[in-house]
Amino acid sequence: WIAPLFFGTAHIHHAYQRLQSKAESPRIIWLTTLLQFSYTSLFGAYVSHAFLRTGSLIGVTLGHSFCNYWGLPNLGFWSRSGHSELSCLYGYRWIVTVVYVLGISIFWRGFFPGHWSFFPEESFLPSLLFPHGH
Repeated sequence: WIAPLFFGTAHIHHAYQRLQSKAESPRIIWLTTLLQFSYTSLFGAYVSHAFLRTGSLIGVTLGHSFCNYWGLPNLGFWSRSGHSELSCLYGYRWIVTVVYVLGISIFWRGFFPGHWSFFPEESFLPSLLFPHGH
């Protein structure tokens, strides 16, 4: 769990930039920074796990690129007013929420061996460290 914390810490500089702009209150900046630190640390744990299981640097790099592009899920469908482009889904908010929870559950289930998993049961790391079977 140490490496993912470095990954999360690497994103704290955004708070400094936002504090310098003085466009938001410091309280909001630190709360959003804490949220960002939390989810980037969790993402760091995910990519560390994925790399140790698959040995694919390309896979974790593409995963990071994908998440950077899409960002956090837009929960604007919970807003009745027109403050979000997803406000039009307000009437379907429970269906969308169930789909979100289902997706998160399937993602979580993919970490555990059993009937199916996203990752091989054994770590790929030994073959990376000892490519000639030492």
